[in-house]
Amino acid sequence: TDGQLYDVTYSYDQVTNDESMGCYINLVDRGTNTFVGEKSLAKSLTFGGEVMFTTFEPTSSSGATSCSPSQGVARLYTLDVEMCAPPGYVPEDGPPEYHPDPLPPGIPPPPTIIITDDGPVVLVGTKKIDKDPERLINKTYWRQN
Repeated sequence: TDGQLYDVTYSYDQVTNDESMGCYINLVDRGTNTFVGEKSLAKSLTFGGEVMFTTFEPTSSSGATSCSPSQGVARLYTLDVEMCAPPGYVPEDGPPEYHPDPLPPGIPPPPTIIITDDGPVVLVGTKKIDKDPERLINKTYWRQN
């Protein structure tokens, strides 16, 4: 239930409460605390201790015409699974700032991972997202006799 989740939308205390079953972020305009229509429409991806999900926010159709519809704003959020905060967040620095990666306009597909010889690559549609491959995966070698 929502009562078992920790709300990290505006305030953040390190999520160490054993009773918490996870966290959530309300997708609202942080300046006005109003819902602007941003929503997640695709599956999330959890990989390397991070959860990644895309969102879509429709824009006002006041400037759109029948020949040029409004395409909205697409974003990619990345959260550390254990901290419920952006990767690399340090609790002593105060509440985290969520700065999602911008994506091309339109409703975005879910993020995907491709493992290459150079490490993992995160893709959303055809857009490559810059991530530190060393943080996402560690190579492990073994030998079987």
